[in-house]
Amino acid sequence: GVVELALANSQPWDTETPPDKTFAVTVEAVNEWSGADASITVGAADNGQTVAILPGNVLLVALEGAERSMWDLVQSDPMVAQILGGAWVFPAEQEGMQLFKYYFLGAGPGTAELQFAFTNPDGSIAEESFTVNVTVPAAEPGSSGAINATEADAGGAFALVTGDTLVVRLAANPSTGYTWRVVSTNDVLLPAAGDPVFAESADMPGAGGVDTFRFLAKGAGEATVQIGEFAPGAEEPVRMLDYNVTIVDPAPLTGNTVTVTDDDAGTAIAVAAGDWLAVELDANPSTGYQWLVTANDGAVLRLLPESGFTASAEMPGAPGTQRFVFRALTSGTVALEVGEFPPGATEPDKTLEFAVTVE
Repeated sequence: GVVELALANSQPWDTETPPDKTFAVTVEAVNEWSGADASITVGAADNGQTVAILPGNVLLVALEGAERSMWDLVQSDPMVAQILGGAWVFPAEQEGMQLFKYYFLGAGPGTAELQFAFTNPDGSIAEESFTVNVTVPAAEPGSSGAINATEADAGGAFALVTGDTLVVRLAANPSTGYTWRVVSTNDVLLPAAGDPVFAESADMPGAGGVDTFRFLAKGAGEATVQIGEFAPGAEEPVRMLDYNVTIVDPAPLTGNTVTVTDDDAGTAIAVAAGDWLAVELDANPSTGYQWLVTANDGAVLRLLPESGFTASAEMPGAPGTQRFVFRALTSGTVALEVGEFPPGATEPDKTLEFAVTVE
């Protein structure tokens, strides 16, 4: 269905004065709800196993225990799988039992080991534990308007399009008294989108975690974000991280689509800013082989959700066409690469290269 979400910026006690700011967005749900509250759910039967979730997807760890018992997260890596929160459910059909639900966001890329310890109702620590390894692959280049950065990227240059978000994730531990703070940014072009959010790595006093800062690209131009680390009680940072950002406005859509196939690999492809570029390749997901974008510049060519596989016939295992659709946002050159990956492989056995110029 379709719903309009409307927000108003006003004083909560003033119900008569019109708000000075409003925001509205229309959201259309194109698929029926699956009934699940996470992309993947794991439980006791998955102890010691490895699961993979895509960036932005949610993993649910659901573990049972008696009333007044507790499952605690004792180890994780928020840089890879960031905890979103937890819930304790008392199933009506299982009297005297409760279900512990922990939700993790695929942040990645990388692999994280999630460890949980069990506390008995009498307060003793059980020998029983639960461990699951979570692998989050890298997102396809240019597939998202969220540009991720870490401490290792400080001093680098980032290209954003208006409407994109710069996401800076930094290792932190508030129990030490040290804090990360935004020292400066361009509040017109790249304002901070709210306060930083801390995600802990464990349900333990003194546990470290990750601070996440978000900055919204609101106008074309150049801006530098400075984030400083402050010692307890200090007014000046002990060190500073700089992130240099160039923001451009996307070209308006032209309504034109340029389509290429594997026959065009190795050739020069020209599109106009505002065009769509469609890469169409023969595929058959039932074989386990899959095509993935392996190189792209998302500030010039943005991979769109209109991408996908279309079968040639309505029958299980039918071959078809894998279509990657890109919007040409602004002028530039892109060395676009699409790789074909065998089942379970981390490297493609075949790569197609397209030299794309956006004019």
